[in-house]
Order: sequence, then C-alpha cells, then structure tokens
Amino acid sequence: MDLHRRRVLQIGTAAAIATGVSPIIWGESLPLVSESDPLAQALGYKSEAKNVDKTKFPQYVAGETCSSCTLYMGTAAATSGPCPLYAGKAVSAKGWCASYAKKT
Repeated sequence: MDLHRRRVLQIGTAAAIATGVSPIIWGESLPLVSESDPLAQALGYKSEAKNVDKTKFPQYVAGETCSSCTLYMGTAAATSGPCPLYAGKAVSAKGWCASYAKKT
C-alpha cells in the first residue's frame, strides 16, 4: 500500500471514529456520496466504474468495483454500502475510486 493510500485510509478511519459513525449503524440507508464531493473528486470516485477517466487514473482495471474492494462494507447483494473513506455516506457497489484495493 503506498503512502498516499495509507494516509487517506487513516484520515477516513479517524473521521468515522470522530463522528461516531460505525459500520453497525450504517446500514443501506446512508446517502450516496456525490461525485462532486471534494474527497470523491480527489480520489476520482465514479458511481459507475466504467466512467473512470483512464487517462487520469491509469491504475484502473476493467472489472474493479467498490463491491470488490477491501474497504467496501456493504453486503454482497447490496447496490450500495458504506466506505470508511466517505464517513457517513455510502458508495455505489458499481463505483470505483483511486483507493481501490482488491479483496483477498
């Protein structure tokens, strides 16, 4: 994991803890993060992975989606779920951002 990604994870986790948001209370009722959100823009978040700007984010590989990311906390059948990077908001299961880390 590169230093930038590690720092983003640390900030996201700290924000979730500081705001009292926990995965137990998140559920599927969270508002979806907007692509115009400043953090989402910085991370290149797209609610549909197929819309990722491959010029800006050459690390994107077709088939990568939030639902297959280690940070995604939604259930397997959910259309969206919480992500610690976007405290208090959900991401689309079909989305993608530059912090993508494949589940192992």
